Amino acid sequence: MKSYRSKSRLVENQREYLIQTENDIDHSLISSVVFIDGVQAEKVEFPHPEEYSQEQVISLVKRRHEEKKREIENLLKAYREVQQQHHPGMMFHLATAFHFKGFYPEARGLFLSVLKMNPNHHQALNSLCMTELALGDGKKAIEAGQAAIAICPQYADYRNNLGNAYLSAGSCKDAVAEFEEAVRINLYYGDAYYNLGLALIYNAIKQQDTSLFANVVSKSSDCFKKAVLINPDYNTASFAEAVKILRSSDLEAAYARFCRIRDESKKKHQHEQAAFHMMFVLHPDWISEQVVGERIQFLQDEINKNPGYVDMYPELSRCYLEKARMTWEKGMEQYRKAIEINPSLLTIGDCLEEAQTGYEGICKALEAIAGKG
Repeated sequence: MKSYRSKSRLVENQREYLIQTENDIDHSLISSVVFIDGVQAEKVEFPHPEEYSQEQVISLVKRRHEEKKREIENLLKAYREVQQQHHPGMMFHLATAFHFKGFYPEARGLFLSVLKMNPNHHQALNSLCMTELALGDGKKAIEAGQAAIAICPQYADYRNNLGNAYLSAGSCKDAVAEFEEAVRINLYYGDAYYNLGLALIYNAIKQQDTSLFANVVSKSSDCFKKAVLINPDYNTASFAEAVKILRSSDLEAAYARFCRIRDESKKKHQHEQAAFHMMFVLHPDWISEQVVGERIQFLQDEINKNPGYVDMYPELSRCYLEKARMTWEKGMEQYRKAIEINPSLLTIGDCLEEAQTGYEGICKALEAIAGKG
């Protein structure tokens, strides 16, 4: 079977978006890659049955390519529209979608716009920290991370992200302090344990803080062990090899191997998060009770696994409130149907008016909550 490829080119704000979709014969999958100004920003793979015929594969390549092209077109359209609407909640969701898809300059611009409207939007500050880090600006990442923590010092995620910014900037002592604080706040924070292990190794490699040198192999190994117990995604075939290299005291090789494992786990997380935020931005009609219910179940499962994961609770609260709004709206619809059947039911009309007033209050409350993060 031959390899088939489709290409499309989009231009927005003097930036080129190249979408390329092709089939991989050896692995029986279709891959769609997005390049921005020649740099790969996103790659998504779609496996297909090995027995697919040539015609089926060609059809799948074309369909996946059109879907990805339409998605990018809608994203860029949403980018234009959200800047005109000045809605911080939607702007934050779009910026987050851009971040998790690897569209970092677009994400940075939107996070900064959110912060112009609300300088205390701690979620935007935390996300800006991650985005600046992805863009390679460690100084700005640290500034944003510090600002987020100044507002919410007990958010373990914010501590972990600032720790990553410090580590990227080569400030191992500060990185270790943030990761240790993250696991103090949340004893079940697998990513923070993993990053703490990395920071201890990197500090030893760079010979920075001598107070952290003692038993670096055993201490970092213990961090990685805890991370794997909490987050099984780290427990890949490469993990055992990385531990073996660490125990041999080849710190540089171990550090490189553990970083690759972390990056693979992060990539998987990015795909999951991008899909969720994209749904809010591009398809508001898709935000049904089922979608919110699935998100609630996901968050509940995560909390059951990590009951000390404080950062999950605010999002779960917002999901429950959104579900309540949808249920309230369905209640109003039943009043409307009753009036359509019998317009003389004046008391039902009064109930509908009261419900409408309450509904508007719920919507305003949800919008205010979204703006505060």
